Amino acid sequence: MNGGPGMDGTGEGDLSGAGSPVGAAGWRVDPWIFWAKWGSGPDLGWHPLLCHMLDVAAVTLQMWRRVLPAAWKARISGVLGVGQEDAERWLAFFAGSHDVGKASPAFQLQLRPEQGRDLVARRLRDAGLPLFNARAPHGTISANVLETVLADAFGLSGRSARWVAFAVGGHHGFVPSYDEVKLQLDQQAVGWGMWDAAREVLLCRLADALGLPGSSRPAVESTPDAFMLAGLVSVADWIGSNEEYFPYAAQSALQVPQLDPVSYLGRAMRQAERAMASLGWVGWKPASGSMRLTELFPYIRQPTTVQAAAEELAGEVKSPSITVIEAPMGEGKTEAAMLLADTFSTTHGMSGCYFALPTMATSNQMFGRVTDYLRHRYPEGVVVVNLVHGHSDLSALLQELRQKGEEIFQLQGVYDEALGDEQLGAVVAGQWFTRGKRALLPPYGVGTVDQALLAVLQVKHVFVRLFALSTKTVIVDEVHAYDVYMTTLLHRLLEWLGALSVPVVVLSATLPSARRRELVKAYARGAGWQAERDVPPAGYPRITYAAAEDVRSIHFTPSEASRRKVALRWVSAPEHEALGQLLAEALSQGGCAAIICNTVPRAQVVYSALREVFPGLAEDGMPELDLLHARYPYEDRELREARTLGRFSRNGRRPHRAILVATQVIEQSLDLDFDLMVTDLAPVDLVLQRMGRLHRHRVHDPLRPKRLRSPELWVVSPQVRGDVPIFDRGSASVYDEHTLLRSWLALRDRGTLQLPEDIEELVEQVYGDGRVPQGASEELRNLWERTFEAQQKVLREDSLQAKYRYIKGPGYNSIWGIVTASVEEDAPELHPALQALTRLAEPSVSAVCLVAGSGGPCLPDGTPVDLDTPPDAAMAERLLRRSVAITDARVLDPLLDVPVPKGWERSSLLRGYRPLVFDASGRAMVGRWIVRIDPELGIVVESP
Repeated sequence: MNGGPGMDGTGEGDLSGAGSPVGAAGWRVDPWIFWAKWGSGPDLGWHPLLCHMLDVAAVTLQMWRRVLPAAWKARISGVLGVGQEDAERWLAFFAGSHDVGKASPAFQLQLRPEQGRDLVARRLRDAGLPLFNARAPHGTISANVLETVLADAFGLSGRSARWVAFAVGGHHGFVPSYDEVKLQLDQQAVGWGMWDAAREVLLCRLADALGLPGSSRPAVESTPDAFMLAGLVSVADWIGSNEEYFPYAAQSALQVPQLDPVSYLGRAMRQAERAMASLGWVGWKPASGSMRLTELFPYIRQPTTVQAAAEELAGEVKSPSITVIEAPMGEGKTEAAMLLADTFSTTHGMSGCYFALPTMATSNQMFGRVTDYLRHRYPEGVVVVNLVHGHSDLSALLQELRQKGEEIFQLQGVYDEALGDEQLGAVVAGQWFTRGKRALLPPYGVGTVDQALLAVLQVKHVFVRLFALSTKTVIVDEVHAYDVYMTTLLHRLLEWLGALSVPVVVLSATLPSARRRELVKAYARGAGWQAERDVPPAGYPRITYAAAEDVRSIHFTPSEASRRKVALRWVSAPEHEALGQLLAEALSQGGCAAIICNTVPRAQVVYSALREVFPGLAEDGMPELDLLHARYPYEDRELREARTLGRFSRNGRRPHRAILVATQVIEQSLDLDFDLMVTDLAPVDLVLQRMGRLHRHRVHDPLRPKRLRSPELWVVSPQVRGDVPIFDRGSASVYDEHTLLRSWLALRDRGTLQLPEDIEELVEQVYGDGRVPQGASEELRNLWERTFEAQQKVLREDSLQAKYRYIKGPGYNSIWGIVTASVEEDAPELHPALQALTRLAEPSVSAVCLVAGSGGPCLPDGTPVDLDTPPDAAMAERLLRRSVAITDARVLDPLLDVPVPKGWERSSLLRGYRPLVFDASGRAMVGRWIVRIDPELGIVVESP
């Protein structure tokens, strides 16, 4: 089997003829009679199966040469046990073989009569192929026949042939089970005799065109390697199925083209190159040299101590490795992580990074920061970046980058010969990477941690998500914010990332020591290191770094900017009027204050009470008292988020006096600064996180009112009976009651908090081993024991829930059985057991807020909404901007009973959304309850 001119993409060659080859059994078979894609009518043409196999092989070759990073190629070549040139051709061959199961009675006869079924049947009979009326998925047939052919005709070991066959056969989303392939498959659907000969001929033609090396035999014998193959094949198949770049080779159903496979492959290589260009996957590669931190981030004049420690570590890091950075809020952990990711790209052959954050709001802000970094880092070439979360399509910056991408690729001339060579210098977002399983594929991505956790849940094409993450560095921020359910999923993700040699950087301000050790051990377990070796201790703040032969903990002195002495003051909860008077007094000279509430209803109540004290406008023309939470229609929430960032961020235009009432949406990662903070009691690590928004930027210190020059944190006290706290129902429903109790005990006698010195002590006091305080009353002891038992039960149940949903670990010694269920990524109407949940949050329903018009539902500006017709992109965006997630248990079931409109069911953006139509007074009857949309409060549920 020798390569031809098509491999280098030069020369069209002779496309006029090819003889009928002889199969292994001695039968003469024409490989061009089998179809892979068929037009909707007899005159719309069709695409021969061998052409499609060559198309997908060509895409794989171009991905190898122009997209896949050096570290990925080196790793896969190493595990295959062949050189990189041989690995390239073998992978292209495996990818091209994915649809060999289409050469079967089950697939070839599935056309409808009006499409030309009789014509195809006659063509097959004339070729001597027996026909049977049986059905089976062609991917399952591919897995069935490839195992034998790869072993018998191509020399793979029986184990490798089986693993490749099953991985390739799963290109439609799920690796078929052993029973499906070996025991349950109807052999009439597969075909035998001449069918076996035909399939072998197709594979031999593919191998000859690729110049498949006859001297090497790859070995695929582990689950991670098989999963990487499955992910690569799926992506190559998606691209190779694009008719814009790979048009049908036969223009009429009556035509059977006779082509030269080598020449056709040369053409397909050029088409694949054009497709890569249109996706933005060419014209960029990681920088060749490293930069110092101040060069990467020009706004940093002097690195903080954590940044300096990370910069020193960057010169020694190895890939794969895991780095856990624990440092106080505002120390610059983000830049330290991006410096390490940059090092893994420039020095260790990775491609970009995925930045995983806890919320959409934090993702949106980080997306802007990463985009700024990329514009500075790559002033030449085109870098593709994506924002990945449920409402990412509504990001103004993302839309701007998509439009820029369209302009660039049109200007560049996707159909020109010199593709990807112009140094255009732009950061863009590729439309093809919009959402779902393709969203993680670009070199750079920013989004919620949920998108990364989906890579270990039992969902369709899970291996595509793992393949996407395997090419880049993964940064996971705010790890302390994840509950036991998400943490269990994260540990499984870290196992897989370790097995796939993916560098990981974990960021946290407040992490219990046991959690830090568990994170490192999970990664080490997947990487095959000594999973039980101890992580050496080091004082806080610290960097923990682990590679194959190196585990170290590095203590560094916190910077002076993060050192603060915060006065702690307890205030009463029910007396909102009293709180208003206290705030009015504290802000009498001006100042910016934040009040962080644990629930939306409480935030709405506090805001309503304070309106009487702060009714006016600030000098910037915006409300002196503002409210921000997640229960607004998206466009209203976006305006409020922008207003918040515009007033309280590092470069914001701070009003003389302003108060923001908010929920946890401002708790983490947002770069906000307040002169005074009031917070509901929460778990101590989250209280510390909230404090990270208090006197955050020293640049604002000269502007702070004299009486607020020293930071103060007011904590809303629960009611206390003797020495027993009574937590409000809302807080106890959001947070574990035992953790609240221990947090209250840790804070109750403190008048000040010294940061960062007190952080580790407080976190260990709440999350480490603990006992009832000495001198506690019997009532307090009973509360401790009762809440502890309840906590342990919930922890066990939540951990089991995660284990029920995640895929098996990378050490599982079988390609089938890794994914055992087919669950939905996003389907609130299903029982939770049937959903691919990335977090055990309260259930919600996504609704679009409309108004009742004379002719039916409308947008607020009077634009009518046709629920029966799929909306175009512009209308879908307008509808999404009116969407809101409703979590109130009183109205969930009635909302789920509202059918998804027929038009929305056929829209990828609106699938699963329900219309919620409000009358002229802003009310909608949902079941027995009134849902009110208030311009100030957002969504409110009331009794009639």
